[in-house]
Amino acid sequence: MALLAEAYKPSPSSGLRTVAAELDDGRAMTSPPPQASLMALPQQLQVRILSYLDTRHLMRVRVVCKTWNALVGSAALTRQLDLTGLHKRVNDNALRTIASLYGSHLHTLILRNCWLVTDEGVRHILAAAPHLEVCATDAHGSKALQP
Repeated sequence: MALLAEAYKPSPSSGLRTVAAELDDGRAMTSPPPQASLMALPQQLQVRILSYLDTRHLMRVRVVCKTWNALVGSAALTRQLDLTGLHKRVNDNALRTIASLYGSHLHTLILRNCWLVTDEGVRHILAAAPHLEVCATDAHGSKALQP
């Protein structure tokens, strides 16, 4: 048993001896500061912070928790979606998903270089979002598509 106690004896360089000395001296140990959390902030401030993220990162943040999913789905964050950074992944199915999640409050959709999107996908999202303006770019520049 003594051999076992010797094996687990803290070395002078370990922090255990310092902690033990602080307790023996009667000095108060300070606890680490509480972790800052986005959830502790008011909802308007959370939305404001998330508004600085681009669409790609907003879609990633959505899966963190139910609260963030609701925040990302709020009208304040999804009035305009720029899918330019996701152009290789955006197709008609992605537009159907966007229409079902955000169609009611989506006003501007930017589809720059989204070559996998067909007219059918654009028609579907225009039907789901009554106030939507779709901005697409072709070889000649930008054009807006409306219902």
